[in-house]
Amino acid sequence: MRVYIQWATNPPTDYIAYDINRVADARQLPRKPAPTGAQNLDSTQGWLASINIQGVIFSGFDHVGFEVVSNTLVVTAWNNGTDFGITEYWGQKWTFAPPAPDIKIQNAINTVQTCTWYGRPNSTPVLQGVPNVLPYEELTFPPNNQTLHGVWMSDVLWEQHMAVKNEHGWREWAG
Repeated sequence: MRVYIQWATNPPTDYIAYDINRVADARQLPRKPAPTGAQNLDSTQGWLASINIQGVIFSGFDHVGFEVVSNTLVVTAWNNGTDFGITEYWGQKWTFAPPAPDIKIQNAINTVQTCTWYGRPNSTPVLQGVPNVLPYEELTFPPNNQTLHGVWMSDVLWEQHMAVKNEHGWREWAG
């Protein structure tokens, strides 16, 4: 599965394309340990700014992990840190199957995705009314060697990241 990753670097760079078709592919991605809050960004890849898979953007997560199950990419993205003085525990588990004919659009090739939400009672998805949020404690996590970490950056550096990345829409995967 094609995965675009924009690394949190200084200076910022565009997305880089990776193919994650097996667990070993996820384990070979550049990786830095979870940030402590005292880090400075440089040009070394390893922390996340943004990920794009089939047009779904993963941005602002503390952690994003990858698994491959039966030719399907499973992406777990979660927050378990303190933002703005509030400890947030919530996440999403996405499945991305290979694009396939979709009877709803006359068998044209379409992306095949599902998303399950998890959260504690006062977490963002629960407070925003996302339907069917499962308890955060039921969320399962990929191994550490298949997990990447997001990192805080200044508003100015974040805007610079947004300015240099090219968009990739779902049609790239369905075409």
